[in-house]
Amino acid sequence: MSSEKPFILVLDTNLLLRLVLGQSEQSRAVFAAWQAGRFHIVATQAMLAELRRVLYYPRIREAFHLSDDDIADACEEIRRRIFLVEGLYEVFAIDRNTSDNIFLACALEAGADYLASQDHHLRDLKYYHGTQIISWVQLLELLDLA
Repeated sequence: MSSEKPFILVLDTNLLLRLVLGQSEQSRAVFAAWQAGRFHIVATQAMLAELRRVLYYPRIREAFHLSDDDIADACEEIRRRIFLVEGLYEVFAIDRNTSDNIFLACALEAGADYLASQDHHLRDLKYYHGTQIISWVQLLELLDLA
């Protein structure tokens, strides 16, 4: 058993969706690392609402054959497993895609070590108040899964 302290991670909606749907070997390996306690995922209610909204997109529902019950179960399981922060912070660091600011606010409020995103608006920042902003590939490397 590893004696490494688990790191605190914020995932943007696309990467949280990737984790929830677990359609790739990499996604399942990251999910397993999460369940093994190698890191903690933090989120806000606004982030969970965004995930739920995206899961209801017709193209997502059709591609992954998701029923209303499947979506409800997935959202409830994620909500039970994550650390929920209150969502008291508001930031205005991203001008071009302002909806990404909720992830920065969550990372700031939680004191997250990492924010993983595929969005270049976020990744271009590289760091935000002590949180390193990384890609999915960098997350895999951090977990020795690449």
